[in-house]
Amino acid sequence: MPNPLLPQGGGPATSDDMSGMDMFVTEGSLPVVENQLVDKLTKVVDSLIPGLENLERVVSGQVPKPSGAAQADSSNTLLVRIKEIAANMARLEKKVETLSLPNSSNLTAHTAAKPSNLPPRPTSLHSEKAARTSIPSVAKYINRFKLGQVVIRKRFDQPKTFEGLTAAAICQKINEALVFAKATIDNDPIKVKAVAQFPNGDVKIFTKDQRAAKWLLNNKHL
Repeated sequence: MPNPLLPQGGGPATSDDMSGMDMFVTEGSLPVVENQLVDKLTKVVDSLIPGLENLERVVSGQVPKPSGAAQADSSNTLLVRIKEIAANMARLEKKVETLSLPNSSNLTAHTAAKPSNLPPRPTSLHSEKAARTSIPSVAKYINRFKLGQVVIRKRFDQPKTFEGLTAAAICQKINEALVFAKATIDNDPIKVKAVAQFPNGDVKIFTKDQRAAKWLLNNKHL
């Protein structure tokens, strides 16, 4: 049985010194986006989550609904609103993806200027169709826009977590443990996309999405 996936630790990074940071990316590259823009996009997405989760609870029956025709009309309205939000999020995702490409500012401007490149706006559905349509999980959809992150902090009274290992070796070690544990989410294998090792001993692990990061935290002793 291999060592635990992750040693004790977690939480925000504690070091601002980037001069000695060791970074390894498994394939491709992480999107290069200005910090201010990342913060703005994160705040926008975070502000949408509570409202979307409320809509999800209403549609899933966790909140009392009116009966009869009023219920059907209410469900139809909620479905249309959710589809509009999903279309807007798809447009936002497309813009974010272009930021990691060369000359991203020009590409973004051209893309935004062509309505034909945008997903079509959803059309209203009849109440009887809305009553039969299943609503996808809003939380799962939102998490697609965020890389998962797990931070292992070095405690002052303990040695460095991965003493003597490079970021590439750390990434390989964790991915080997994940393969051994047959770690999957919805039959999709969990993999570490990148590892950053800071001079003070903190280690930040990047995963495909937040669900994968949560899985790592919940199963770090496997």
